[in-house]
Amino acid sequence: MEKKMSKKKIAMLCTLGVVILALLVVAIGYIAGWFDKGYDVDVVTVAQRNITATFDTSGTVSSSEEGVFNVVDGIKVKKVNVKVGSVVKKGDVLAEFDASSLNSVLAEKKSALAEAQKAYKEYQSNSASAQSQLASLKNQVAQAEKEVAELEKQAQQEKRAADEETKQQAQQAEDNLASLTNDSSLAGKIIDNIVNSSESLQSIKNMLDMISSMNSGSMGDMSALMGSMSAGSAQYELMQAQMELATLKMSLMTTEAQANGSLESVYKSVYESALKGYNETKSTIDTLNAGWIAAEDGVVSEVNITEGEKVKLEAKSATSSFDMTSIIGAVTSGGDISSLVSGFFATDSVGMRVQYYPLEVSFMINKGDLGSVAVGKKVNIESETGAILEGEVSFVAAVASASTGMDINSLLGGAGGSTGGIETVVTIDEPDSGIVIGLDADVSIETEEKQACVTVPVESITYDDKHAYVFVYDPAEKIIKQTVVETGILDGTYYEILSGVEKGDIIVRTPVSTMADGDKVIAHNVDEK
Repeated sequence: MEKKMSKKKIAMLCTLGVVILALLVVAIGYIAGWFDKGYDVDVVTVAQRNITATFDTSGTVSSSEEGVFNVVDGIKVKKVNVKVGSVVKKGDVLAEFDASSLNSVLAEKKSALAEAQKAYKEYQSNSASAQSQLASLKNQVAQAEKEVAELEKQAQQEKRAADEETKQQAQQAEDNLASLTNDSSLAGKIIDNIVNSSESLQSIKNMLDMISSMNSGSMGDMSALMGSMSAGSAQYELMQAQMELATLKMSLMTTEAQANGSLESVYKSVYESALKGYNETKSTIDTLNAGWIAAEDGVVSEVNITEGEKVKLEAKSATSSFDMTSIIGAVTSGGDISSLVSGFFATDSVGMRVQYYPLEVSFMINKGDLGSVAVGKKVNIESETGAILEGEVSFVAAVASASTGMDINSLLGGAGGSTGGIETVVTIDEPDSGIVIGLDADVSIETEEKQACVTVPVESITYDDKHAYVFVYDPAEKIIKQTVVETGILDGTYYEILSGVEKGDIIVRTPVSTMADGDKVIAHNVDEK
């Protein structure tokens, strides 16, 4: 009797068969391409837009003008109305002072000025007097030189005659001494020593005469031969004439220096420094008496005074030690006039700084940007507050500055930081709190605008070594085609397309690197309004 299968076993076999059949269908489908739907992508429609190209960079914020307020030693600070970071308006009182103690300071400055002015005038007077003395001195020098030359001739003639006489005397003395000592060698040495000694010519002649007249009864103390020295008349007169000539030449040199005004610039510099020191101190004291007033709207960048204090500055050369002679001596020895006189006249210090508006943003541009970044061009500046502020290009340097280091922007041909290029300045008339002096600010300058041009999103374009591409979608075939495009201007979001695609074409919004010409895609249209 045939055994029947159970319902449970039949069900299991049916299920297994269905699974096997499904797997076969799937395998055959993949081989045949039934399930290859391609990339899942967003697509957009190529449209016409108005776009504006911009030059974008960043630069350092600074003030177009700085207000510097100086204090002097001994001033009493009555009140300080601002602190670092305070925004001030034109006419605001920044600080108040009691300047009554500064009268002595100004008096010292005035005394130093008077002394410098007196020395300058005396030099000018001496210079005029020297002009009239110069011709007379030159004549005196010429006459003295002539006299010295004549005396030199006489001295030479006298010396030659004396040398010949001395030579004869020496031989007679040597012969006599040799006969007296019976030792010609010793006699010769004694005479040579006398002749070659450092004694005067007259003393040598006296000693030789004494030896020539000696006899055996006068050979006692040889030291008696040493007599006092005296110069010959011609030699003596020559020496006197030479000393007089040297004195005249020194006087001539001094007179010439006064006559040609070679030191006038030194005296004038000292006088002008003294005048500047006096005027600056007086101006500072006048300002302190009135209080410090903001000249324009701005922001306080430095405060070095404290309410209630009496200012004490570092010790500097007192004006009472002012000495024209020492200054002139130092300068003529190679000293620096500016550094020397500053020690006598600089007795103030910066108490406060205010950075006045308008503020400026400085940056560098490249040669290729000169056509689009020009003086008068309107600019947008992004503040740290998020606001977009208006500005204007106020300066473009006529000379490029050298780069001091490698700049990635220059390698890429773009605009860039402050390491080199052409210095450019943008003025911000109404900055907000997000524009901070010393920090960077982002700058955007419109360079070109085009109406109704064919555009594609920036992210839709891919590149190889030679071309730019987009992937155009074919709705009928559901495939993409890699298409070469020529780009125009860029506004940061869209590229202008000069050729390759037209208005109405559908392209992949954000291609991936693995996409290739002819790939299938599942498209989702995400056109922007």
